[in-house]
Amino acid sequence: MEFDLLLRGGKVVTSQAVLEADLGIREGVIAGWGKDLSPNGARVLDVSGCLLLPGGIDPHTHIAYGQRPFSQNILSETESMAVGGITSGFTFVGRKEPYSGVLPGLIEEVNQRSLLDIGFHPILGRPEQAAEIPQLYAEHGVATFKFYPATQGAEIYPGVYGADDGLLYRALQQIRQLGPPASALIHAENWEIFPYLREEMKRAGRVDQAAYCEARPAFCEEDGILRALHFAERLRCPTYIVHVSTGVGSRLIGEAQARGVPVLGETCPQYLMFTQDDRFEVIARVNPPLRSREDNEALWQGLARGDLRCLGSDHIPNRTKSMATENVWTTQVGGYPGSGVILPVLMSEGVLRGRLDLPTVARVSSENAARWFGLYPRKGTLLPGADADVVVYDPARSVRYSPEVGHLSSDFSWFTGHTFQGWPRYVFRRGELIVEENELRARPGSGKYLRRPLPP
Repeated sequence: MEFDLLLRGGKVVTSQAVLEADLGIREGVIAGWGKDLSPNGARVLDVSGCLLLPGGIDPHTHIAYGQRPFSQNILSETESMAVGGITSGFTFVGRKEPYSGVLPGLIEEVNQRSLLDIGFHPILGRPEQAAEIPQLYAEHGVATFKFYPATQGAEIYPGVYGADDGLLYRALQQIRQLGPPASALIHAENWEIFPYLREEMKRAGRVDQAAYCEARPAFCEEDGILRALHFAERLRCPTYIVHVSTGVGSRLIGEAQARGVPVLGETCPQYLMFTQDDRFEVIARVNPPLRSREDNEALWQGLARGDLRCLGSDHIPNRTKSMATENVWTTQVGGYPGSGVILPVLMSEGVLRGRLDLPTVARVSSENAARWFGLYPRKGTLLPGADADVVVYDPARSVRYSPEVGHLSSDFSWFTGHTFQGWPRYVFRRGELIVEENELRARPGSGKYLRRPLPP
């Protein structure tokens, strides 16, 4: 075999096993791997003591949001993703108007400025947007669409509208008819109970972050998940439930999968690490909110069992300390930047603590998302023929996290001060070295738009 680059001396992590093997790359794809491969003139990189993982895929970011235009976010946020070992991802797009006039410009921005391979999940809340589903798939390879189920299509966030049951029903029918990899993404929360409980908290003088969590209790998410599973089961529409935060939610999804419902669940790093009792320098506003320590552990167990099969970040850019007040209800925005900690959390808090094994990390961080979102086997694997998206992960490296270490556009992170045992040494995207020893090497515009293939 002939290679351009040979990664020598590491351990290749697949979704099934961990193997001591050299890995060869040629013309941007995995060319082969095995013991003591001959370089045949290829550049040889010694990666002894390191793990070779498939490049991370973050299925859940909001880099098309923030205080700055997408043309700036696509550059700064893909940098922070890359240093943590993410090589591909998706961002939600929320607009009032139809997407047929919006997506071409966003796709062009990805191709001109992104450091990573990026695709889109449009948020649908208007009838005219739902009517575009077949067109967006045919013209742009957009196969995944997000919904905030809410009565009467309420405005959930500025410019982002909920989908009432009628719109959701019609949209899921269309998505099912498209066939794989088309799917619906559901934010599973009851949006009608929250305002009532919020007013109760305000009347009681509660302005602390725990009050925000208590106003969006766990049963609101459980109700949303049960309704999403009901739609998925009756309509046979592939459904992806984003940012599951409760142990009960994880169990409900696992039970649905066992009876054949086409559903996949995702959780996020914050729900594995933090609780509503933790205190941060910036009020921890995020939807769904943080839960209990028992929920943390139940979610880890859900990942290990396969009830939850992906880890997304819910990454939101441009969050600064100046946006926070002492009153949780007047703090301007929520969310946090976190895409770059997906692999470190899985490795440091999962593998080293005995919660996960390495093949599960490969599945949860890459392969499962690639399969569900129509990228496999081009992405999500280190098998020959796949894009050479490779993370050379050094388990011996200890890193104390900060916004500077994470190359964040924000001046805070919930993970600031946390020490991760293990960190990426090198990151390759389609065979190109894009990160070396936490320093960016990628060129703006070297990323590509992720167009999903149409079914035959």
